[in-house]
Amino acid sequence: GYVSALASNEKVFSGEQLAQLHQWQLWQQEMESGIELPQSLQAKCRNAFTSRGYSESKLQNDVVGELKAARLVIDEEVLLGSGYRIDALVKVGDGRRVAVEVDGPSHFIDRRPTGSTILKHR
Repeated sequence: GYVSALASNEKVFSGEQLAQLHQWQLWQQEMESGIELPQSLQAKCRNAFTSRGYSESKLQNDVVGELKAARLVIDEEVLLGSGYRIDALVKVGDGRRVAVEVDGPSHFIDRRPTGSTILKHR
């Protein structure tokens, strides 16, 4: 089947292809399809996905700066189990943590989120 074909070609995938397969695997898990890549391929895919660089925008830096100025306890660029990163994780008084994601204009087309933004926010 499809998963067997993917597994048999594991060594020929580029980093970008592995990262895309990671997103496909997340989608399969979200749909509870029961379709799973072999663990070794899942690990390669997640590694390719998480090793891609990320950038911080001026808007993001400004928002985080204001949160710090308010003396809030913040962790920045927090890696989640899914492999996605959130911009900031704010610890609130009762021990809970609140995720803060700063999405500037590059995350939208005609006031609608881009495909990559939709994938990240699901």
